[in-house]
Amino acid sequence: MERTKARADVAQAVRQFVAEQSIISHGDHLLVGVSGGADSVALLLCLCELAAPLAVKLTVAHLNHGLRGQAADEDAHFVADLCARLAIPVMIGKVDVAARRKESHESLQQAARAERFRFFAAICREQGQNKIALAHHQGDQVETILLNLIRGTGLQGLAGMKPLERGLFGLTLIRPLLSVDRVDILAFLAERGQGYREDYTNLDTKYRRNLVRHEVLPLLSGINSDVAGALLRVGDHARAADDYISLQAASPWQESYRSLPYGTGLRADVLLACHRALGARLLAWAYAKEREGEGDLETVHIEACRRLLNSQTGRRIHLPGHITALRTRDCLVFYRERREPDTPFELELTLPGEVTLPDGSTLTAEPVEHLPAGYPPPSAPVAYVAGLNHLLKVRNRRPGDTYIPLGASGHKKLKRSMSEAEIPLPWRDRLPVVVADGRVVWVPGLRIAEEFRVPETRLGYVFKLTYLHGGKNTCNN
Repeated sequence: MERTKARADVAQAVRQFVAEQSIISHGDHLLVGVSGGADSVALLLCLCELAAPLAVKLTVAHLNHGLRGQAADEDAHFVADLCARLAIPVMIGKVDVAARRKESHESLQQAARAERFRFFAAICREQGQNKIALAHHQGDQVETILLNLIRGTGLQGLAGMKPLERGLFGLTLIRPLLSVDRVDILAFLAERGQGYREDYTNLDTKYRRNLVRHEVLPLLSGINSDVAGALLRVGDHARAADDYISLQAASPWQESYRSLPYGTGLRADVLLACHRALGARLLAWAYAKEREGEGDLETVHIEACRRLLNSQTGRRIHLPGHITALRTRDCLVFYRERREPDTPFELELTLPGEVTLPDGSTLTAEPVEHLPAGYPPPSAPVAYVAGLNHLLKVRNRRPGDTYIPLGASGHKKLKRSMSEAEIPLPWRDRLPVVVADGRVVWVPGLRIAEEFRVPETRLGYVFKLTYLHGGKNTCNN
């Protein structure tokens, strides 16, 4: 009986973990992912107990992936009824993950996860939640560390899941149950007489995580009866080392990082001068920036990027998640690959204002009173220009486009300028060409046109043009 009570005291363990890790702040608005399974139901009950003392607002999100027919529909009804009883608002959605998988060529699990986080991000944008609460527990952490180890992860993968971290679409994720074992969760629900839904696909060992859970870990326990505890200790040590390397990598990251209109650049000379561990961290950060926090680089990919550093200009490699790494004269550039044809476009941009391009990218024009200490480098996705009228055109490049680059005396073809700037070929027809009265003003990644330079006297209106590629979605922070 005493053991059952100890196991059932999950709420107290969660309160302590949340306080120690500082993952929930006073006044947070949490979006709680609830599938209807035991783990997510326990998470919701624990957060309900924390909500009032911390003035935390809760909203539940449940997504039906369209994979399990009537059982999935019943899961959604269960979650809706549970939230009604707890007086918590719930957002329930449904998607066709199988159809997405055919389009994206992802695994079923990857496609389902992407759709789930896309659903979360949409709710955050509409309602203002600042964190996503997920129900990963101690057993999930053990499986994650072992799976990462098997696939040849680096230190970040060995560290496992973090209590608080940035995830897909820039969402801020928290995991309040990471210190709790699955057995304790089941005892907690049993003590409260709280039911939950069973997903029998969790028993199917054709999925790697299920194989590890039901066959690999029991087999390893024959070698070490506390194999789970051993893997958790590995994770603790790896997280401590990972945190230290991140602190040490902050300075070379600032020195190396280049924000590009089409991706993320790292100065090659800084990477080559770095200690191997720091260089690996910079590569992982640049990759994650283009993946919007989704996935980490395996050791084999880190080594491939290292080899690319010593390759000739123009060489490139393809990385998971449709990311390409390109060696330019001065940098190693990570950018998202193009998987769809470019759509010709021509849009109007009234000053000041913002225009959204067909691919979801945005171009913003805003007046400024003060210029920065120095002009941004030509490769930056930001430009300061003068001499504009109230209306601009924003379009694709066209055959024969020319302009006079800043500091030049004669016209130059955009095609040649893009080539010399080493803009990746797939991006040359996607980047917006800003035009005023038929004259090219600027293309992100290139110098502005000479005739639109800001005069030293700063007479007239000066506008800051900002290009954000990809239309990345984020959850409020």
